[in-house]
Order: sequence, then structure tokens, then C-alpha cells
Amino acid sequence: MILNFEDSASWRQSLDPNRTRFGPRITSGSGVRGQYGNVSDLAPADAFHVALDGYLYATEQLNGAVARSPECTAVKFVIGRDPRPTGEAIRAALLTGFSVASRRLNQERASDRPLNVTVIDVEINTTPVVQNAVRLFDTIGGAIITASHNPTDWNGYKFLTANKEPGDPYTQGGALLSFARMAAFKSRRRAVLDALQQREAVVEALLDSIISTGEDFVFTYESGPSREQSLEGYFLYVRRMAGLEDDATFDAFRKQAGDSEVHIIVDHNGGAAKEIMAGLLRKFGLSVEEIGGDLGVTTHEIEPMDAALQQAKDRLTAVGNGFAVVHDWDADRGTLVLLQDGKASDLGPQYTCALNAYAMIDQYIPLARTPAFRDMPISVVVNGNTTGGIRVIADRFSKAEKINVNVVEVETGEVNLVEKLEEIRREKTGIPVIGVEGSCGGVIFGGSSVCATSRDGTMTALMAAKLTISRGEPLGELVKVLPVFHTCFKSIPDIAAESYVIKQALEKAFLERIIKSDNGSFTLSNTTATVYAGYEILHYIGAGSFSTMGETTNGGYKIRLTDTNGNESFVWFRDSKTEPEIYIESDSTNPDESEALFVLLLDVVAETNNAAKAAAG
Repeated sequence: MILNFEDSASWRQSLDPNRTRFGPRITSGSGVRGQYGNVSDLAPADAFHVALDGYLYATEQLNGAVARSPECTAVKFVIGRDPRPTGEAIRAALLTGFSVASRRLNQERASDRPLNVTVIDVEINTTPVVQNAVRLFDTIGGAIITASHNPTDWNGYKFLTANKEPGDPYTQGGALLSFARMAAFKSRRRAVLDALQQREAVVEALLDSIISTGEDFVFTYESGPSREQSLEGYFLYVRRMAGLEDDATFDAFRKQAGDSEVHIIVDHNGGAAKEIMAGLLRKFGLSVEEIGGDLGVTTHEIEPMDAALQQAKDRLTAVGNGFAVVHDWDADRGTLVLLQDGKASDLGPQYTCALNAYAMIDQYIPLARTPAFRDMPISVVVNGNTTGGIRVIADRFSKAEKINVNVVEVETGEVNLVEKLEEIRREKTGIPVIGVEGSCGGVIFGGSSVCATSRDGTMTALMAAKLTISRGEPLGELVKVLPVFHTCFKSIPDIAAESYVIKQALEKAFLERIIKSDNGSFTLSNTTATVYAGYEILHYIGAGSFSTMGETTNGGYKIRLTDTNGNESFVWFRDSKTEPEIYIESDSTNPDESEALFVLLLDVVAETNNAAKAAAG
């Protein structure tokens, strides 16, 4: 038995959903994550919290399935995980919750119409594979057990939408639950825990039911062959997303890949991508080697940034050809490392986004010229702090190819990008080719007939290889076509000031520095010598942006400037939704301008925060 609910009397009256036995537990728009330790078991209270979350989620999904189809007799969930030490224990706890939800639902149904529940376990796998498995196996949802880029003593889980789930923002299943649904989920959890504190009988019975169920599951459990099926299904999905669905096109690409000298180094760092990604890329005819050690054992930090890239850089330098991709542990992101003038360097998150946007726009130009799509723009969806270089790329394609490429901005968050991509596809207002998160390099690949539902590090590597092969140039040379932008970014902890107060102070400081000239242009005093033609102020919430702000606005905030030569720059601010910190960024084609705007941000934040701390005593 993995789970241990012993001595419940000692912990059932002091349950804190925000703490684990080792540290914090955070519930956000991207799921639940916490510091569960580098151990194989869960503390009883932690196991209960995970099981309760599984129960609440499964209950909602089961009730939704029955409401949509009252006569249905069978439903399925999918579950997968990365190789963290607590992965099996969290899986067992989630499945306990699924089991209690299944049993309770059947107790309410007529005895001659039981609902048979099957859980398909695709075992250790990447996040994109698990999300695609929702559609592949036509499930009513599922869970991915991972803490993504966090250290191995952290773990968590992300709940997924059902395949073809009416009433959800997505018409394609396998996406993370929307922010609204996660907020409702937190409210239901809080209500249960409050009732438990009050010793309400119905909730006490629920806790007893979870404890007594343990791992005595009442559903059908499938694994083994399901994992291989999920990988094959994902391979076909990737072919489609990369424009290689047609067999003749795919075979031609395989031949080109085999004839090329492109070599890809995959650094899985012991995470879920081990063997999976290299095996998939080899199916495309690519030369691939893996580095990163044994499954479940890291050789460097999990977050694929800075020093964590050195191993890939060293190997790429030794090989002297191709490029490398470094994954986090669930492989929903991949940082590219390339060779320039014989030296290995990382592309960086903003340029990773820019390169993939360039590749996807290029891929969809032929389709955009067909009669069915001629009146639709190619749409690139970005979050608010993505480099302005992508807007330049879109403008260059529009002018050179005589097509319309537009950039749509949304609030930070993978869910917001997915929702906007799907909205564009569903309403036929464009061809939603890609969504990008500039600050972390996350890329969500779209298309004309289907939108992806997650970031995907494998697709990042494949599209880089495809672009290199089609252009016949090394990746280090190809990136030179990208516009040069300079970005300054920082996270600032220990923030006492409210988000809207910082935004108001930033806007006030900006407006006070404007010095207008007779021709309508302006400069910013004590900031930069750049002469500007105009500016706009944007506030972000969900899958949209707007130009006015109320005190309750807690999304991203941007001031975008355009100089008299048409070059754009911006300052951006957002508070974290999970930590007591904020993020600030500046972006410009001019490094001096970017630095000067960043200093403005730093000064405003420091002054506002100090005032808030002084007021609080």
C-alpha cells in the first residue's frame, strides 16, 4: 500500500490546503503544486488533500458526462506523470478520489444503469502526450502529475478538460481547466474543508469514505499497452501539426532529413522526455542523440535556463553541428541551444518564441493564399510581455508575401493563449498558427483545423529542424533573419504594494515625463533621448486586453511606445498569482532605450513599495 491514512484523528481537524508536510502548496490557474519532498510516500494529511482534489474534479467531470448523455454507461479518464519520487503516491491518492466519486455517483443511479469508469494510465510520459491522450482515447478528462520546471522535491497535478466538452471555452479536449473553473474548484474545496472543521456529518462521511477506500479502487484500470498507444497517437498528432500529415509529404521530409547533416542533441535531464522525444524525432528521419543520465535522476537544475544549459552547450560544441534542445521535466518546454561562429549559445525564451512564430507563419503561407482562407489573417497569439520582435516578423511577412499576418495579445497564462487560439479557429476570424509565452519560451502550436492544448517542447525541436532542412542553413545562421530586440526582465519579491497602486504610479510617472514638441512628437524627460510619435496603454485580463483600469484589475499592464521611425518599445508589469512577487520587463530595438525604460520601472516599483511598507508600519 502506498497510501497511509492512519491516525486520522490527529490531523483531520487541522487540514491546511496551502501547506504540505515539507512546505507550501499552491493552487493556481495552472493546477496544484506543492513541496512534497524527495520521498516515495505522502503524509496522511497530504494524501487526503490530493484524494479530495481528485474526488472534487472527478465528481464534476462525471456529473457533466451524465448530464450531457443521461443514458451513457461507460466513461474514461486518462492519467500520466513525470518521474518524481512522489509521483506514484500522488497517482494513488488521485485515483482514490476518482474511485470515491465513481462509487458515490453509482449509488445515486438506478441499479440497472451503473456507470462503468475506466482509468487509462499512460505512466511516465510528457505533458503533451497526456493531453493528446484525452482526445485519442475520447476521455472525459484526466490528470497530469508533474511540477514541470520545479525541483524534484516539488510535485503537483494539472486537471484536463473532457474531449468535446460543451460549455467549456474549448471545443477540443485535453486543455488545462480554465481560470474560472480552477477558481470554482478552489471554492468547492474550501467549502468541504470548512464543513469538515464544523464536523458536518455529510463531509465527515466523505473523509471516512476516502480513508476506507485507500487503494481499493472501484473502476477498471488500464496501463501497459495504453502507453504505447498514447505515444503512437502523439506521433500522428505531431505530424499533423508540423504539416506532414500526408504520407508523401512525410516520406519526402524523412528523405531530406536523412540526406541533411542536421544533428539534434536532446537533453532530457532524467525527465519524462527520456527516450520519448529522441524516439519520436528519429521517426522523422532525424539524427538524434540523448544526454541527461538515468530516468528520474537530474544532472543539472530542472528549469532549462542559464547554468542548466551548459551540459548541452558543451556537447554541441564537441559535436560541432546541429543544435540542442533542453527540456524541463514534463517536456512542455524546450530551450534551444545553437552554434554561432563555432560557439554554443542558448537562443533565449523570447527568441525561441520568435523563431517558432517565424517557422509557423512560413508554413501556413500557402494555405493563406487558397480561396477558402484568403480573407483570413494568419494569427499569432502572444502574452503581454512577449517581445515586439514578433510584431516586426508579422509585419515583414505581410509586406513581403502580400498576406495579412496579425498579432493578438492576451494576459499571461497558457490557458489564455489556448482559449484565444481556439476562439479564432472556432469563429473563423483567422488561421491561429501559434501561441507564445515570451518570458518562459513556451510555445503552443496551432493550425487551421485543430488547435493544440498545451506547450510542446518536442514541436519546438521539430520545427527548428524542419526550418533548418527546408532552408539548407544551420540554425545559427537562420536566426539572423530575426529582428534584434533587447529585453530586460526581473522578478521582485517582498512586495507590499497592491498591484493597481503600482500600475497607477507607473502611469503617473510616465505621463509626467512626457515633453511634447510642436509637431506632436514627444520625449521622456530623465529617461531616454528617443523621440516618440505615440503610445498606448494596455491592461490584460484573460483572453483579451483593454484600455481602462479599475481598482480590481490584477492582470498584466503595458505601456507601448512607437518612435518616429516606427520602432516599438514597451514597459510591462504583472504581479504573480502564486508568489508574493511581481515581474517587470522592458523591450526595445535599442539596448540603451530598453535599459532606460527598465530603470523607470525599477524606480517606480521601489518608491511605491517603500511607501506601502511605511504605511503598514
